[in-house]
Amino acid sequence: MSRPGSACPVPGCLEVLPCPEHAKVQPQSDPFYRSVAWRRLSTRVLVEHPTCVQCGGASQVIDHIEPRPHGAPLDRSAWDRDENLQALCRRDHGRKTAKHDGAFGNPKRPLERRPA
Repeated sequence: MSRPGSACPVPGCLEVLPCPEHAKVQPQSDPFYRSVAWRRLSTRVLVEHPTCVQCGGASQVIDHIEPRPHGAPLDRSAWDRDENLQALCRRDHGRKTAKHDGAFGNPKRPLERRPA
C-alpha cells in the first residue's frame, strides 16, 4: 500500500501521492452499514456466533453470503436474513471480499457453495 508523499506508481508520472491525475476513486461505503438497524443485527449475530465459520477463530465481522446490493434497504425477507449472514474474522472477511465480491480491484467471481 502506498503512503502519502511516496511517488505515484504510474510509470513516467513525477507526482507524489496523492497524485491528482492517477488517484483511485474509492467508492463510498454503503450507508446501510452505519445504520442502527445493521448495528443491532450484526451485534446479535456476533453474540450468537462467536467463532469464524472459516478458521474457528474469534468472529469480528458479519458477512452477507450472497452480496447485498449497494444502497438496498434493510430487508429481512432477502439479504439480511440470518440464513444469508455468516460470522467471520477480519482476515477471512477480507479474503472473501477480495475473492468473491470484486473488491480491491478484483473481478467478481461466483461463490463456491459448501455442502450443507
